[in-house]
Amino acid sequence: MNRILEFCLVRILPLLGHTPQQLLQVLLSPNFYPIGIQVRTGDTNIRGDNPKSWFKFVTGKKSLLPSFEYFFACARDIVDGNQPFLTNTKQVSIAFLISDTTRLRRAALLRWKLPSSCIQSFGNTCRNHEHGLPVIANSNPVLHVAYTSEQLLALRMAMFDIFLFSLCEQHVISAESGFGSIGVFAALKQRNIYSLSTLNKRSCRGRNQHISLVASSYQWSGIR
Repeated sequence: MNRILEFCLVRILPLLGHTPQQLLQVLLSPNFYPIGIQVRTGDTNIRGDNPKSWFKFVTGKKSLLPSFEYFFACARDIVDGNQPFLTNTKQVSIAFLISDTTRLRRAALLRWKLPSSCIQSFGNTCRNHEHGLPVIANSNPVLHVAYTSEQLLALRMAMFDIFLFSLCEQHVISAESGFGSIGVFAALKQRNIYSLSTLNKRSCRGRNQHISLVASSYQWSGIR
């Protein structure tokens, strides 16, 4: 029984997410319009990302997704409010999710994953009509420099996530975390940034729920 469980955790579950190559292919493709979503759930959830807790997550009924689903609702509102681009390519809107806990990413992928077949074949047939915003994400646990002995590897993985996040056209980030804002600044997109608190659920609709890149430089980076 233990060997079967180990095989499922090591071999089967990681296949749920997208590979780094697939993430790059989607984010660099002109056929997709990526909305970056960054959710900071807290250090407690990071420490809970271990193989023993994965099985409890997959077999249990509890999920982090309902607590942070308003981040995805915000991304859908952004897509609905965007003006269509004058281009010959009909882009498919997607969400690229990064989070400090694999449980949230796995839950989102189980519900809204962009099929691997759609990475090669573009078009409206690849939309998840029920949700309207398919999700791409890496389903592997993150390494936090404070909780791992492989600090250099953790830093490299974090920088790669920031790079991928910077490739998104628009961003929804956690107000309590500075990690997402680094990718936003690196992207240099002249579009509104949506910063949501993980302490209270709020919609991103309305003028007061977004901030411009210029204004964010004063508020978050200390640039004057």
